[in-house]
Amino acid sequence: MHPFRRSRTIAAALACASPLAFAAPHYTAQVIPTPAGSIDLGLSGLSASGVAFGTDQVGVGPWVAHSVVLRNGRLQDFDPLGARISNVAAMSSAGDIAGVVTSPQGVREEGYLRRPGGQSVPIRAAGAQRTLPGGVNAGRTVVGVTTDVQGNQSTGFAWRDGAFTFFPSTLGGASSQVNSINDAGDMAGSQEDADFEIHAMLWHADGSAVELATLPGTTGCNTRVISSTGHISGLCLDASSHLHAAMWESAGGAPVELAPLAGTSDAFANGVNAAGVAVGEGSPNLHALVWRDGGVFDLQSVTSGVPAGVTLYSAWAIADDGRILAFGFDTFFDNYTMILTPDAD
Repeated sequence: MHPFRRSRTIAAALACASPLAFAAPHYTAQVIPTPAGSIDLGLSGLSASGVAFGTDQVGVGPWVAHSVVLRNGRLQDFDPLGARISNVAAMSSAGDIAGVVTSPQGVREEGYLRRPGGQSVPIRAAGAQRTLPGGVNAGRTVVGVTTDVQGNQSTGFAWRDGAFTFFPSTLGGASSQVNSINDAGDMAGSQEDADFEIHAMLWHADGSAVELATLPGTTGCNTRVISSTGHISGLCLDASSHLHAAMWESAGGAPVELAPLAGTSDAFANGVNAAGVAVGEGSPNLHALVWRDGGVFDLQSVTSGVPAGVTLYSAWAIADDGRILAFGFDTFFDNYTMILTPDAD
């Protein structure tokens, strides 16, 4: 999901700490250009191994967008299930791809699983208006959310070999979602309760559920990503509608409140890797952030190679080797997609 198209989520904010107390990292930016023949390259994720993915718009009348992966500097477009409009939502450590295809009218969406050999399999829940994958693991289990025809109810799911397991809310609410899965089969997501509060959830491979603790002073949380080591990045909301960046390090454990930059009131933790390094953004004034080595760092100030006049406003995903998918804009509000590579330790 591209940050400008982010759906309603809740986040976990930051506790004040100064990055000056910690040794600053350094990154080098590589701008990803829109390829020849494309109208817009919309990268929206990064696998644990550092493969970027998303969608590539190649036509406007009628609108055409291909699924795309960027591996070792080479861009690969493909059309799963012969669809005219598609995108990649997640990629496993084994190279399996999960994504979404959209009907020409845009009124129905269904998932797909594409194996490394190129075969695509549809993921379509009976009676659902939308079946939207959000994660896939090496065992080819796909997780995501379905929505009903009226759009009033969403239900998290896990799918494997054509069979669905659904995870409706057990808290009295109408909605749930599963956002991410790791190779151990642990799944992170959320459930809504009867008062419309959102609760962060962890489901184990055996289907057992754990309600994750909220940050003190917040009313509800959601999760974004679970890493191979079980770190979970997420977001919490307080009574003043401020967002707080958070990370859970163990099932049932208290979340860690990620420290904010001075002068920011809201923060999002969008991704986390196996080492527990988290990335996200802070606002107001939009800063792309990385939390590592006990500190929080504004990526703008620790990255070389960002084009002059471009502001890094969001860090959206991080690979296990530390590479970061980040977004920026210039004074004309043109968007830039970049891969930030850390210096070798």
